[in-house]
Amino acid sequence: MQQFKPLVSIIIPTFNRVHLIGESLDSILAQTYEYWECIVVDDGSNDYTQELLSFYCEVDSRIKYIGRPKSLPAGANACRNLGLENSNGVFVKCLDSDDLLTKNYLEKKVKVFKDPSVDLVVCNYLLFRDNGFKSRPFNNSSNSKDLLSDYVSGQININAQSCLWRKKAIKDHQFDPNLKRAQELDFHFRILRDKELEVIFLPENLVFIRDHRESISGEFSRGNLEAIRSDLLVRAKILEYLSGFQGRTVEKERAFNLYLPGIMQLIHFKYFKEIYTQFNSLGKRLELSTSFNLWKIKLVFLLILFKLTGRSYRLRKHISSLKI
Repeated sequence: MQQFKPLVSIIIPTFNRVHLIGESLDSILAQTYEYWECIVVDDGSNDYTQELLSFYCEVDSRIKYIGRPKSLPAGANACRNLGLENSNGVFVKCLDSDDLLTKNYLEKKVKVFKDPSVDLVVCNYLLFRDNGFKSRPFNNSSNSKDLLSDYVSGQININAQSCLWRKKAIKDHQFDPNLKRAQELDFHFRILRDKELEVIFLPENLVFIRDHRESISGEFSRGNLEAIRSDLLVRAKILEYLSGFQGRTVEKERAFNLYLPGIMQLIHFKYFKEIYTQFNSLGKRLELSTSFNLWKIKLVFLLILFKLTGRSYRLRKHISSLKI
């Protein structure tokens, strides 16, 4: 019987991570499944990333280095797209340049793909910090009856690190290079919205995701306005999608609750004009009535009250009054 040994492409965008990317590459070199290629796309690093990658490329020819051309926009999204375009694998995955795979990550997932109907295999993961602290794992459920609704309402988590894709399932999609945050949410939302997929969840922690302030989520928490805008834009698109369905009240409320942290960040960093802009955009996107203006004013007041007191009952009651 012929062995099932398809090529897997691992795409790693990187920028000035010479102190971290070696660990990521070592975790790939340690894989028990050997039929892979790793494409590192450099976003214009000015440290010793290129020199380090030259060493790794000499050590193992399965590792390839690409510098982002100046004709492409800067950022991890454009680098991921470039890596995917240059990939040769039947299966593909994206990995950040500071995260780690368990040595049997590929072996366990490729085995699932022996079933030709499977499009995506998702696993659980652990967050870790440089001091060795590990959080409790995020456990995805394999019992989802509506994968898209559960995903956009935060009931399951599908991120780049936990995914191994059949390449043809995502061939018509790219990461949005204009987004500074929530790019994975946007990417997966569009794929799940546009296609009926066969997704398998593995209840094992096969990825270690580094949690640190240099990450994109750190930019959001530090009040980077472009990161906040990107987050709100993607979540507004999700609300617009859900608004097209009758019912689904629980999913809509959960999705709106995931929209609000961006507004809270705008309040915290005193981007008050931006709050009005965002709510105005949301109102137009959802085609809400003129009474929405009054609703917006009251919501901002309640958000500030919540920020000061920590009490959310009135806020939740007000949110539920909006018929999305």
